[in-house]
Amino acid sequence: MVEVYDPGSRSWSTAPPLPTPLADVNATADSAGNIYAIGADIMEIYRPDKNMWETTAAMPNKRERMVVTAGVDDKIYVMGGYGPANNGPVATAEVYDPRTGKWAELAPMPGPLGQTAGTTGLDGKVYVFGGDTSYEARQSADAFAYDPKSNSWSKTASLPQGRNTHTAAVGPDGRMYLVGGDTGTTQERSGSTRSVDVYTP
Repeated sequence: MVEVYDPGSRSWSTAPPLPTPLADVNATADSAGNIYAIGADIMEIYRPDKNMWETTAAMPNKRERMVVTAGVDDKIYVMGGYGPANNGPVATAEVYDPRTGKWAELAPMPGPLGQTAGTTGLDGKVYVFGGDTSYEARQSADAFAYDPKSNSWSKTASLPQGRNTHTAAVGPDGRMYLVGGDTGTTQERSGSTRSVDVYTP
């Protein structure tokens, strides 16, 4: 099921369903308003002007619980996540170019992160925050930044506390907000937290 929220009218409506059932799905939108939903190796694109979905080229490396974000170049970046068949977190990074309909592999992250979160900064870099480094490890406080211009990664300031299963968004001021998730330090919903951390690039 796909539902749409209208902030103007504060109301919900139903959009056409996904062509393929997807779980552990991540989504992002480009500057034209097209929505890219990715789960496992499947990517579906919703075209608001046509009110329809279309299936595009499969992602080369199947994974889930990764970062999916549109870059300032309107390419779709997919970072980290959990590999198939319980292979644990991966450092894989890939990009999809809507103009060519093709995927390309990027420089891998400095370390694996699954159940992670990230977003594209106003500076054009892709930021990845926290997550899992392995099945056994506690929530990571690692944070990395990817520069599309140089196809390179750098380590940024660590999170105040490790967390996973959270989400991230960039505000109009360029700061990045890390919301919710599991810090492993509270008893609310087995570790779920209400805390929000803010990163200034």
